[in-house]
Amino acid sequence: MSKEIDNSEKDNQSDDGRLEKIVRALDLKQRQLTQLADALPACISFIDKDYVYRLNNRTYELWFNTEKKYIVGKHAKDLLGEGRFIRIKPLLDRALLGETVTFEARRKFPDGMDRALRVNYIPAKDLEGDGIYGVYIFTEDITELKLAQDALERTNRELMEFSAVASHDMKAPLRMLSSFSELLEEEYRDKLDEEGRQYLKIIHDSSVQLSQLISDLLDHAIVGHQQYEGTAIALDGIMERVRANLLSDIRDSNAILDIPKGLPEVKMSETDALSLFQNLISNAIKYQPPGNQPRVVISLLDEGNTIQVKDNGIGIPENKLEEVFNPFFRLHSHSEYKGSGIGLSTCKKIAERYGFKLTAESVVGKGSTFSIRMEAK
Repeated sequence: MSKEIDNSEKDNQSDDGRLEKIVRALDLKQRQLTQLADALPACISFIDKDYVYRLNNRTYELWFNTEKKYIVGKHAKDLLGEGRFIRIKPLLDRALLGETVTFEARRKFPDGMDRALRVNYIPAKDLEGDGIYGVYIFTEDITELKLAQDALERTNRELMEFSAVASHDMKAPLRMLSSFSELLEEEYRDKLDEEGRQYLKIIHDSSVQLSQLISDLLDHAIVGHQQYEGTAIALDGIMERVRANLLSDIRDSNAILDIPKGLPEVKMSETDALSLFQNLISNAIKYQPPGNQPRVVISLLDEGNTIQVKDNGIGIPENKLEEVFNPFFRLHSHSEYKGSGIGLSTCKKIAERYGFKLTAESVVGKGSTFSIRMEAK
């Protein structure tokens, strides 16, 4: 009998020892997590389903110049004030329904500084993942980031203004060169020999080419810096404007444009959409073998999510299909095909601005196909 009692006591002591080890391990984990949370340069807190604060880190206390005893156990309305609580309660309720909510706000700190904050409400789920028992609140101070963004936007605006002024000032003497070379050719044509007339033509053509290059460079630079409101535009209307803008090229080359009706609406600025498709269609008309009648076909794939611009032109070598999107890249001399080598680079930049993907496929001598992967709206 005494032996059984001794064994029972030993078992109890063994269980107590294991339990003590588990408690110590949990306590260590708790202290480690607390140290980690306190070391983070972000404010961390926890609110239960009744909007009562149950947890906060050291950063919370430093930011708002308070102590844990004035935070834990307090209702959010009492701690934040009724007005602020009314504003954030709908966001907390969304998080309590399982949605992670992120927003930006400004708040005046006890030191008098008005700071920009990024706030994240993260649902706290139970172990089974079925129920939500509260909301973790993770708040970052993004004041310095906002100041840097504002400074960058100011610099970009100044750069765009400078580029526009510089472009105008640089093109002015080029226009004079072009105009006076034309006047010289008209007024003194009979007094110039063939070589002199050829020199004048070179001066005129070079000034026109340089003026176009300056315009293309400015267009390339401002892509991505224009304001975009995020409204959907009809591509049918954009294609009609492209057709009107290229009417002279279409007539001169006798080009056939096969553009279907019922193209999707997409979220783009009209300026960017016009530049994108006008560049692609203009290239399709331009890069043709001598005497060939251009044919440009616009088609929809992937339930309207991909638009293709296909031509029957000279084509692009397979090993150059990526390079053609680089600025100033040219496959042919300017005497063969006029252009600045900026157009496709601008198209790529526009596409990437909206998260679209622009790719090229081609067979030399048979034509090229440019595909724009986009989301239909």
